Amino acid sequence: YLPIFSYFLELTLPRGDIISSLNTFSKPTFPPMKAHEAYIDSALEWARTCPHLPSQVLATWFRRYTDYGISETLLDILEPLGVTTWAISYHLQGKTNGLTVGEIGRTRAAVMKRLLLLPTAEELSMDSVREAGLSLYECCRLTAFIFSAAVTFPIPNTFDVLQFYVAKLKAAVEVSNILRCDEDLVDKLLLWILMLGGIAALDKPERQWFVEQMSIVRGRLGITWDDATEVFENFLWLESACGVGGWLFWKESEALHLAA
Repeated sequence: YLPIFSYFLELTLPRGDIISSLNTFSKPTFPPMKAHEAYIDSALEWARTCPHLPSQVLATWFRRYTDYGISETLLDILEPLGVTTWAISYHLQGKTNGLTVGEIGRTRAAVMKRLLLLPTAEELSMDSVREAGLSLYECCRLTAFIFSAAVTFPIPNTFDVLQFYVAKLKAAVEVSNILRCDEDLVDKLLLWILMLGGIAALDKPERQWFVEQMSIVRGRLGITWDDATEVFENFLWLESACGVGGWLFWKESEALHLAA
């Protein structure tokens, strides 16, 4: 019975621990399980070697921002999160040679546990990392939370969870100097951050703020919706989950831009 019991724990403990952490906005009680960490390595190997993934670009642009506070520790979460997203998309399309449902489930749990254990910028004292500079660590950490809780690791009754992270993201963006940066590279990352924050802010007080900022950034970049989705796909994006909400948010920002 021991192998069956161990398998049961491997399935139920991490999920319950993760859901509890998300609902209480706290660190997980249990450390990552070695068995689950192996699934991340296996998923990364699948993404590297699968002959049907020549266009897999999810999460590949984050490495362009190592001079802006995106650390290796954060990349070790964002890149597997991209692979997990691609595996989910691959499965939803009914393609062969993908990860099994069980492998996807264990991989997303392991990635979510890593994300929950990631220290905040405040815990790292990142305000002193780059003097008079720009650190996007906290903005990306919080956006990854929003994407995970809404897309790759959806939980019941996400409204309060998303409300918490949307408010945190708005505050992080406002103090990061990212809104005042005039570099195209930074604006593209900001476009993704505002898009996911804006989708999650539906029916929340922060929605209008995200619409206003998106209107400004899309105006600076001068891009269409199709151009924008290509940008999002280089970060974290799942069309089946984000497409409709993203389009509605984009149209709101477009209307505001045209009225300005």
